[in-house]
Amino acid sequence: MSSAAAENGFVILLLVLSGTRSQTIWTVFYPSSNICASEGSTVEISCNYSYPHLQRGLSVVDRLWFISEEDKVPVDLRTLSQFAGRVEYFCHSNKCSLIIRKLRESDSNVYKFRFITNMETGKYTGEPGVSLRVTGLKVKEYNTKKYICESQCNLADPISYIWYKNEEKVERSPTKYYSGNVRYSDLISCAVKGHEDFPSPLKCEFTPSGSCFQSV
Repeated sequence: MSSAAAENGFVILLLVLSGTRSQTIWTVFYPSSNICASEGSTVEISCNYSYPHLQRGLSVVDRLWFISEEDKVPVDLRTLSQFAGRVEYFCHSNKCSLIIRKLRESDSNVYKFRFITNMETGKYTGEPGVSLRVTGLKVKEYNTKKYICESQCNLADPISYIWYKNEEKVERSPTKYYSGNVRYSDLISCAVKGHEDFPSPLKCEFTPSGSCFQSV
């Protein structure tokens, strides 16, 4: 056998072994390990998983996402009352996504995916999971008599904002900036259009000096 043929055969053998190994390990891969989302929005947390396909008769019988355990057993999110009507799974082949709608700040947590096979010991949890941070909006003064509706997350553009003064909608340009006439004791808040049920929890009262502080 020539040296070239031997080298080609060696390369092919390595590829075969590499492909075989990828089918004999247990893994869960999360494309994003940290996600930030605004309160009231919808988030998708996804993963890809693999297991020993070459093992005869081995198949996946259940898939779930969880944030807590009971007696060391993961608790399926779909069974938790705080997620009722807000959670869905979309799983196909070796991919599985978790959808959470109408996000709340209390949803901030670490989410993990687990799959279970028809083998007694064939259960696997993807560590360390995905960290989800849910934040609300807040109004901040960025210039004299000019204010901005801020989120600690980088919200995808384009987004339309709604401003409220004394809890009444202000008919102005739907941007994150507000520079309308504000008098002493006026209360200002903002929301993202489409998520009006989740206005900024921080309502600001403006003093004659133009300073802003949380109202009570």
